[in-house]
Amino acid sequence: MRTPRSIAAREAGIVAFRDRLRRLRRLSEGGAVAIPQRDGTVERFPESALREAFLEDVARAGGRVGPEAPVHPMLAALHNSSDPMRAGLFMGGGEGSLEPPEDLSEDPS
Repeated sequence: MRTPRSIAAREAGIVAFRDRLRRLRRLSEGGAVAIPQRDGTVERFPESALREAFLEDVARAGGRVGPEAPVHPMLAALHNSSDPMRAGLFMGGGEGSLEPPEDLSEDPS
């Protein structure tokens, strides 16, 4: 029969092991952003890619980047994400988000 002290010591060891695993996982990802895809894979990007992708998304929304320009890989991964919260993370989000916005300005002629 185990004593309460040996059970508590065992449980403390399990918690410490889980904490170490969690810490190692964070270190191995190196601050990576993981984006689950519809096909079951996971795309990973460094945190610095968030800024680049956001700035490109803003430029696309403002019409400063044409449709022929290559899409930032993170924007493509977000667009193809299986997680609806991530798919709509930036401005466009959802279907057609990589297309330039419709020109709604009135023709002065």
